[in-house]
Amino acid sequence: MNYKTKVAIIFIVFCAGLFAQDEKALIDSVNNLPATEFLSSLYKSKIIYEENLKRAQSINYPRGEAKALSHLAIIYYLRGKYEKSTEYNIRASQIFESINDYDELANSYGEFGYQMKRRDIKKANKYMQAAIKIAEQNNVSVGTLSKLYDNYGVLKEMENKIDSALFYYNKSLKRKYSANDSIGIPFSLNKIANAYALKGNFTKAYKYLKKSDEYRRKEKSDYGRADNLAYYGDFLSMQDSVDTAIKYYKKSLGLSIKNGYNFLIEYCYQKLADLYERKNDYRNAFINYKKYTGYKDSVTNVKTNEKIAELEIAFETQKKDKLIAEKELALKQRTLQLFLAGGSVLFLIILSFGIYKYQEQKRKTIARELELKAKLAEEKSQRQIVEEKLRISRELHDNIGSQLIFIISSIENLNYIKNNESILSKTKEICQFTRDTLGDLRNTIWAMKNETAELSTLIIKIEEYINHYKQSLGNLS
Repeated sequence: MNYKTKVAIIFIVFCAGLFAQDEKALIDSVNNLPATEFLSSLYKSKIIYEENLKRAQSINYPRGEAKALSHLAIIYYLRGKYEKSTEYNIRASQIFESINDYDELANSYGEFGYQMKRRDIKKANKYMQAAIKIAEQNNVSVGTLSKLYDNYGVLKEMENKIDSALFYYNKSLKRKYSANDSIGIPFSLNKIANAYALKGNFTKAYKYLKKSDEYRRKEKSDYGRADNLAYYGDFLSMQDSVDTAIKYYKKSLGLSIKNGYNFLIEYCYQKLADLYERKNDYRNAFINYKKYTGYKDSVTNVKTNEKIAELEIAFETQKKDKLIAEKELALKQRTLQLFLAGGSVLFLIILSFGIYKYQEQKRKTIARELELKAKLAEEKSQRQIVEEKLRISRELHDNIGSQLIFIISSIENLNYIKNNESILSKTKEICQFTRDTLGDLRNTIWAMKNETAELSTLIIKIEEYINHYKQSLGNLS
């Protein structure tokens, strides 16, 4: 491959990368349009998001694809195409889960649950609770969590748990105010207004609805205004202001037909049929009811409901299969952990037993060594005592013994002396020598008892010996 070819390839790859980045930016900009924009015309929005879906798929951009599917699910829901809405919601949820986008996953689950509220309230609650759990555990955006609280409140309201509904509506509104969410705030205000109307407190109901009107007037889309007009019709109908309620429903109907808000169209026709029947105007009641059933049948026929159920079952089965697989994996991991833990415990037991036996053997060895040392010390002490006795006996034998022999010899020599004076003198000398011998014996005993005597005491004793021997030498001379 030559240099020019390499440069051409690098340039193409670079341009493709730039193109992909530009495409992603374009896809994101469409997907991030506010609800008021894409709700302004459901017909146009459907075409725009279908194109955006194809664009995301062409460059393999999963997040862009899933976001487009989510928007299309809402559009099809509002147009009464529940089969398509369910299909797109499921596809979006699967992609968000695969890329770990918990914010959008929670939003997708919430939409799915909310759209199911009239078909299966139990399943609707299940999906909404799952959505809120995902949102709260993964710290999702304020907008997503607020929307989930709002929609969950609607489910509580449908179950006639009005106080619970108000609790969640107010949680949502508080977060929207803190985030200055001008698009989301009127939705919460409407829901709170409706809850108070159901409780019979119309003063508060109109107060919140009028606050919502202030936000709706600033919106580009007609959806909010059409929705608010239907709310006014609901409250007036509850208060038996039938003619005024009819006017508001007709205004809502006009905006809904203009923009293709099929859900609101169906709702307004149903309410108008009920109100004309209450007025005994059976002709208009019949006309409106016929239009209501026409819209209702066009979007919720048996085939559609079967397909929706089929899609829901497939989705539930997939989720259950995944859950089973996760549980099996968790079980295997738990078994492995238990096996490793058991092995570790067994190893620690063996190690502890080995250490115990080693320490026990070491203690026995030390005890034997101490016993042997004690015996050696005792034997040494006994040997020292014996040696000391021998030394004393030698001392007595060499010193005192010779002196006693001298005394015995001197006494025997007395027999050979005739002169009494000489005998007397010799007797005195023997007595003195005996005393000296006794003194030597005492000195020997003193030396034995005073092995650690002071030097001055020793000097005195030595001087006594010197004087003694001087006297002895003097006598001998």
